[in-house]
Amino acid sequence: MTESGQTAVFMNLGWFLLFVGFNIGQPITSLAARLSNKIQETSFH
Repeated sequence: MTESGQTAVFMNLGWFLLFVGFNIGQPITSLAARLSNKIQETSFH
């Protein structure tokens, strides 16, 4: 495999991981936000 070909593969892999990470990360962050809100509510009462 040529060096430019390797770079292209890594770029595609990076974009793919970014896309997957974004799709997985969005529900996780909203879930974490909801969890922290619940924790704050319970700790205040």
